[in-house]
Amino acid sequence: MDGLDPDTNHVRTAIVLDALARKGLPVSCVVDPDILKENSPNSPASALSNVLCARLKRAPGLIQVVPLVRSLGSMTPFFQARAAYEAQRTLQNALGDASAGAYFEMASQTIACDLIDNPLAPSGVRAAASEMS
Repeated sequence: MDGLDPDTNHVRTAIVLDALARKGLPVSCVVDPDILKENSPNSPASALSNVLCARLKRAPGLIQVVPLVRSLGSMTPFFQARAAYEAQRTLQNALGDASAGAYFEMASQTIACDLIDNPLAPSGVRAAASEMS
């Protein structure tokens, strides 16, 4: 599931994620961590974070939140590793205590990126202990 941002209807997002979890269907939610970075208590980003946190706790192993790193394929390995690490940490901070569990640590080994022509090999992502999707 991609396109999740503060403008996404968080109630409908929760309904869809709950329905998928009830059916036992795994789902990955691709989120730009920079959007969630500036969470104030009543912001739309906070509402999205709360929905994702609650679903991570309720359905560990079925719901995965994956950070998006734009232009990852055009970065050199050093900057790939750095961007992947920073995206994972930013997402972990935005999700708060839901990201403290072992299931988040396992799931946080995946990074999403946009598709570009002639991307560089993801060797930097591998160095950051992530998998590219």
